[in-house]
Amino acid sequence: MSTVTGRVNNPETGQGIADALITFRSRTRRDSVRTDSSGIYSVRLPRDTVIKADIQAAGFMFQDKIMKIYGSPELYKKYRISPDIELKPAKAGEKAVLRDLFFVGDKAVLLKVSEPELPKILRFMQINPGLQVEIAGHINHPGLKPAFLGKWEWELSSRRARVVYDYLLENGISGERMSCKGYGNSEMLFPNPKNPEQEQQNRRVEIRVLSIR
Repeated sequence: MSTVTGRVNNPETGQGIADALITFRSRTRRDSVRTDSSGIYSVRLPRDTVIKADIQAAGFMFQDKIMKIYGSPELYKKYRISPDIELKPAKAGEKAVLRDLFFVGDKAVLLKVSEPELPKILRFMQINPGLQVEIAGHINHPGLKPAFLGKWEWELSSRRARVVYDYLLENGISGERMSCKGYGNSEMLFPNPKNPEQEQQNRRVEIRVLSIR
């Protein structure tokens, strides 16, 4: 085991974020810690493993980070890897890409691997009850200008957004706080995808903050 110590920061102020929840996941392990009043966290994790960290705090956008767990602090310095994490304040205009929410091609059906992402979105809405958000759906359709997309493609991007909308609605989030919209292929992260991973990332859903009550 190795002790990992870092800080969750607000990039706009440079200050630490207190009481942020960090959940560490690997194939065989799950552990959660909270930051102290200065934004500092400390956790013991299996050495020489790759861990995914999901980070959330009230008033901030959620974030995830892939971390390699090294055996000593000196190795983090050697490889120029920081255990520190930044969370942007949740305010109008900010958006978060659900990076691990993937869909079957040409369908509004989540891949099994994506299901753990949904509770993360739910918690974000629960700890930020004043947020009004848009759930934005996107498809992967390179080589065709958005103006030439058919009705079916635009509806597909809307139905993907609706998957997340319906999940939140079923779990107690008011429909008055949410809207959903399909953007077709007008905002692909990779307009010319070079591999299946980039195609998957084009087939995505985003959470966009519209306003704060």
